[in-house]
Amino acid sequence: PQEILSSDVPAKVPSGWQWARLCSVFRVITDGDHQAPPKSVDGVAFLTIGNISSGSVDFSGCRFVPQEYFDSITSYRKPSYGDILYTVVGATYGRALLVDSKRDFCVQRHIAILKCCPDFNVDFATLLLSSPFVYDQATKSVTGTAQPTVPLRPLRNFLIPIPPLNEQVRIVAKVDQLMILCDRLKERLQHAQHTKLRLADALVEQAVG
Repeated sequence: PQEILSSDVPAKVPSGWQWARLCSVFRVITDGDHQAPPKSVDGVAFLTIGNISSGSVDFSGCRFVPQEYFDSITSYRKPSYGDILYTVVGATYGRALLVDSKRDFCVQRHIAILKCCPDFNVDFATLLLSSPFVYDQATKSVTGTAQPTVPLRPLRNFLIPIPPLNEQVRIVAKVDQLMILCDRLKERLQHAQHTKLRLADALVEQAVG
């Protein structure tokens, strides 16, 4: 990791928190195999950005590679359950996704693979990587115009605030509560909008009649 200078730190963190480079809390930060994968009608799933853009690992319509090709890939370049995928190429760079599937698969080089350290909560890490604070760092590190790319070296040195482990767990639980609340509010708004439309239609019919 690069040294953290006082000029790098954007704000003071609470007691017990600390600033760190991303590579300090992940065992591995790499990307998919850079070689063009051989195609196969079956075998092991080969996922592209399109297969993770929905917010979850989606195997529908995916390509396949032969089992022997998958076996030849270095182990740290193979995503596994509990890893985080992070898009690093294209207009949709900067999207983080927690791998919630135990199925074998591999990814294109446009997707980074992050393997968390045991003492860092992976759900908190996913939230952190999805934050505007980290996305701004991704944007500043982008190279290329036709095909924006977040290189691995800057990615590994993103600056992040790390709370104690119990605080990480508490933050994840709070975010989950807020997301449930947001979903309920969204449903109520949709229901209210539907009711308004039905009322408007009834009033129009009554006026015309």
